[in-house]
Amino acid sequence: MSSVSDIKDAIKTLMAATSGVDQAFDYMPRYIDKNVTVGIFYEGATFEPAEVGSHWARYEFTVTAFIYMYDEKTIQETQETLGNSILSALRADISLTSTCLYHNVDRLRNDYVQLGNGNIYATIELTLTATKEEDT
Repeated sequence: MSSVSDIKDAIKTLMAATSGVDQAFDYMPRYIDKNVTVGIFYEGATFEPAEVGSHWARYEFTVTAFIYMYDEKTIQETQETLGNSILSALRADISLTSTCLYHNVDRLRNDYVQLGNGNIYATIELTLTATKEEDT
């Protein structure tokens, strides 16, 4: 049976192989340089009854890509291109290398943040929910 760590590792592996991503972590990194960086944060889980002796487990993750803002004129284009690449990678592996039954992306949002290092980053943030049936 796969764990939360297994699911995070599967997401990280997919993100690291995504076109436009320089580095991916199965946690939210404290320091981010000027490379395109993806961090994953485990939000929590919900459980619902399924068949006798089992339940549906839904694990929620926030996946955030940080893009250093070299040029304000093209950053939205970069966000759109990278966001589409990330979604394509996730859609190509619905079971996250068999760590869950299926997953879905509930929301994708573009934004800007200024981090503690003083740099401004464009961000792509999505909420991913991985669902699997577990024995009780």
